[in-house]
Amino acid sequence: MAFLLKKENQQKIDILNYLELSPSQTASIKQISEDLLLSTFIIKKALTQVSEDLSTHHIFGLKLIESQKKITFTSDGSDSILTLKWIYLKQSTLFLLLDGFFKEEYSTLESFSKKYFLSLPTAYLLKVELEKHLQHFNLSISSELTLEGQEKTLRFFMFNVYFHYFNSLELPFSKDLINLVENFINNLSFATGFSYSATQRLKLHYFLLVTFQRLYHGQTLTKNESLVSFNSIQLKLKKTIFSFFDQTTSLTTKENELETSFLISFLYSENLIPNLSSTAALSFIHSASEATVQLTSLFLNALKKMFDISIEMPNYTYLQKELNRIHYKYLNFN
Repeated sequence: MAFLLKKENQQKIDILNYLELSPSQTASIKQISEDLLLSTFIIKKALTQVSEDLSTHHIFGLKLIESQKKITFTSDGSDSILTLKWIYLKQSTLFLLLDGFFKEEYSTLESFSKKYFLSLPTAYLLKVELEKHLQHFNLSISSELTLEGQEKTLRFFMFNVYFHYFNSLELPFSKDLINLVENFINNLSFATGFSYSATQRLKLHYFLLVTFQRLYHGQTLTKNESLVSFNSIQLKLKKTIFSFFDQTTSLTTKENELETSFLISFLYSENLIPNLSSTAALSFIHSASEATVQLTSLFLNALKKMFDISIEMPNYTYLQKELNRIHYKYLNFN
């Protein structure tokens, strides 16, 4: 997702990440230059600009300290590099264009260029650049200036964009949509008797916000999306999810089944189905993805040879359950 930031801003983030991971969060400009393949001029300029950005945006929890030709990055925990990434993203016209196309806000490039005081040729070049990046994700831009591609691929791509950059800092969707999703999550918690952690709720928020944003514009999943069969899912959560979609959307029964199956698949892959027994998990994965079962089997056989583990071991069932989930996520949500 680094392509969404302006080049100079991404360089700033790369330098800060490098310093954060360095011993004592300290490195010389020469070290940074050699490892990141950036000139010393670019690094010095970037460091100066970062200090200015921190001051401008009142980010007092992060600091850059220069001493004895070395740079030290410090954080008191009140802020993180993510805050700067979020600020830089919202300054990126490439992201603003992507966000607008996803939310179907522009019928013409002229309306986008006027909103952000850009020339029409500049807006056109941005669209061409965005199209090139989207091709790597098997996505494209339609003649109506909306995003196109396999629906589940498109949704997960946008989920990653929003979750990666906005995280807990902002939910960049309409208030009505946010309230709807909050109600959905509360329904899930009530139905399961489980209280999601802050991070789990964030993931649910973004995934459901992207889902309902697409449904709002009539973009639904199709039977060609290779989803787990609705009838094969034997989880109590299925009824709650189906019922909520039924009450809040105009989906047909078949469309609702597809949406319910996809959401349950996501919840499973992110370990967001509370109190899921090993038996229920195994039943789900056999109906959802034989490729996952085969991959886990290969992995377990390799572990047996290398570490002499056996099915009689106390944690074997849990190991199998988690490997299935991890492999399912890798095969379906990457």
